[in-house]
Formats: sequence, structure tokens, C-alpha cells
Amino acid sequence: MLDWLLAVGLVLSAATQLRLEGLPVGVGEALLLLWSYLTGLEIIRQKRLRPPPHLRPFVFFFVTLLLLLITANLLQVERMNGLVEGAIHDTVAFAFLFVVVLTFCFSSPSAGAERRILRYFVAMTVLLNGALLVLSLVLPRIGGVIELSNGIRFLGLSANPNQLGQLLSTMPFLCVYFLFTEPSIKSRLLYLTLFGVSIVIGFASKSDAVIVSWIAATLLLVCTSMLTTLQQPLAKSSEMFNNILITLNLLLAALSLFLAAMWLPNVSALMDDVFLEIESGDEGGIRLLLWTEALNSLVMSPIVGLGAGPQVVSPYFKVAREAHNSYLDFALMVGVLGLGSFLVLISVIVFRSKVLGQPLLLGALVALLGFGFFHYIFRHPIFWFNLMLIAAMASQRAVAVRATPRVSRAAVPLSHSVSPQLVRPGLKGRRL
Repeated sequence: MLDWLLAVGLVLSAATQLRLEGLPVGVGEALLLLWSYLTGLEIIRQKRLRPPPHLRPFVFFFVTLLLLLITANLLQVERMNGLVEGAIHDTVAFAFLFVVVLTFCFSSPSAGAERRILRYFVAMTVLLNGALLVLSLVLPRIGGVIELSNGIRFLGLSANPNQLGQLLSTMPFLCVYFLFTEPSIKSRLLYLTLFGVSIVIGFASKSDAVIVSWIAATLLLVCTSMLTTLQQPLAKSSEMFNNILITLNLLLAALSLFLAAMWLPNVSALMDDVFLEIESGDEGGIRLLLWTEALNSLVMSPIVGLGAGPQVVSPYFKVAREAHNSYLDFALMVGVLGLGSFLVLISVIVFRSKVLGQPLLLGALVALLGFGFFHYIFRHPIFWFNLMLIAAMASQRAVAVRATPRVSRAAVPLSHSVSPQLVRPGLKGRRL
């Protein structure tokens, strides 16, 4: 029951048309708070306060983030004699994330529960939006309140199609992941269908950011799949080769994003899509200008940041704006200390979970992080739960490989997530 509630809350957290105006709270957030309350009662009842190893980095990160955000906001009050417009909104959003993320971590979910939650999340995301896409063909509006389509772009339940794009960013890769790892033919056919539907929804949303991130991640997936094919016969005898593979994959991730950014026609459309039109005047500029001005604003307080709210101040804009880049906006909020903490978190996920040896999960991770280059998504629970669940799936497979006898490790398919073998103490090598 709680697994379903969490998955439904995550899916509906992208239903921004159902939110209260001016507040980062809607149906999805209300369900996530209910899940946090019920799960918190369960944690207290069972006295569980020890998150599993793959979730502990998230605990340390969010505690650090909370301290940095409080410090940056206090400095903002001192510097500006108050908080800027939008600072309360962002602070509430991150406080909400602090609660739900730490509740999930301290609930100590089992490997099976994490896999179920991710399966439910993927299936409900694609099925709900697929049904809404079909409905939008004959009924673009529901009751004059919900706009499923603006006539050009499919919105689903999101106020902005790019919010729907964030929800879809990891879907094709996770669908294929479950296609290869589900045990039954019926489940595999389901995820094959969901894969195709997710692609159709993504193109219907016309979110150029999600298309670019998909293509970049696909380029990386192809390259890393070739490397892992080479790894199969060598992994059992060469630890050094595994380390070289990890390094090459990191380079390929950067190269794939670069090729997508330089060569793909979607990028020019993406830049047009984010042209800054200010109704009260003739000012404007492309996102590259916005990013440049964000770096200039960061110089004002590079270590601890400028606090919550829009912080890009420039003579080109009449009001402070966001950079529309997760990494720049996050650095503006909590400085290089906060951004550095995030990079450490990603590094721990990558190396501890061995996600670089699992092409499909790596593709999902790269698509998610790549989407963040074009939109500020760190305030959304979808981003963080995607990260945690991808880390969980990768860690399960890494544990399974360590538990597998050395001579057979290379035979374990790299795209599969295998539960660790249970071995009874005192009966070495004998399965229960």
C-alpha cells in the first residue's frame, strides 16, 4: 500500500495544474506528505534509524544542504533587508524534499520494495500520460480547468510541457531496463509497450530538452555497451581493466553530451524555446546569455551562495531571474559548497553502485542529469527519487556480482539487476 502511495505521489507531483496557485503544493505533494506521515509512524514503531548504504550519501547531502540553505538565507536577509521574491517558495520546496527524502532513506526499504516502487512509478507515469494523450485528441480541455493540450504541445496535467519532460526523461531507459530484467513474458511485453508509448509522449510534449537528453544518453549507451562487451572476458581477471572502463565511460558521458549539444538540430530549437521575452519591454536574450549573467551573479557570494529565489541580476533583465540550469541555479542558491556537495553525491553514486557498468541505468542517469542543464529540476521530488532508485537498482546488481563466485562474474548480464544470494552463516557457498 505505501509503495503504491509513494509512486502515485511522485507521478502526480508533476501535475502542476492541480497545485494551489503560488504554492509548491498540489495533489502529488499532499500524497507524498501522507506517505511520509504513515511511513514515519512505521519507522517509529519498528525503531529503524539506519538507512541502507546506497541511501546514506543522500542523508549526509540533505543535512548539509539544509545547513547551507539556512546560512545563505540569513545572509540574504542581512544583505537585502529581507528575502527576495520567490525565496519562500524555494525554501518550502527544499524543506519538503528534506522531509520526504530522509523519510525514504530512514525507512530502510528492502531491495524488493525499491524495485516495486520504481516499477509502479514507470508504469503509472506512462499509462496515465498515454491515456491523457489519447483523450487530448478529442478533448483538449477538461472542465475548463485542466488543459491537456495547447493545440501544439501535449501538457498532460503539467502547467508547462517541460515539467512533463522531466517526468519522462528517464522513462525509455527504465522501460528497457525492466524489459530485460523482468522474469515473465507478460511483464516484458508490458514494458516493451510502455517504452514505445513513452517515446510518443515525449515527442508530443515537444520538449526539446528531453529529446536532447534522450539522444545524448543513447549515444552513451551505445558506446558503453561496446565497452562492457569487451569487459565480459576480462572482468574476472583484471581489476585494472574495470577501473579503465569506468574512466572511459565518464569521458564518453561528457563526449555524448557535447556531441548532442553541438550537432543536433534540436538544440537550435531549444535555444529558440527559451528566448527570454519580457512583456513589459523589448529586452531579451538566449539562454547562453542567461548562463553568463548567472556566473557574474555568482561572483557576489561564490562560497555559500545568495540564498533561495531567483538570483540572476543583470542590466539585460528588469527583474532577477533564474538561470534555467539546475547546476547554476543550485550554485547561486548555496554556492560552490552546495554544488560541490552535489558532485560528491553523484560521484559516490557512480562509483559505489557501479552504475557505469550497467548501460541502461547509466543511460537513465545521464538523461536525468542532461535534462537538468536546461531546466531547474532540483526542487522536484521526481529528480531525487529517480536518483535514489537508480542508485538502488545499480547497487543491487553490484552486490549480486560480489556475491557471485569469481569464475562466473563475467557471465552475469550487465543490464540485469539480480538480488543478492542469501548464504547461511557456517555453510559457505550453500544457498538457502
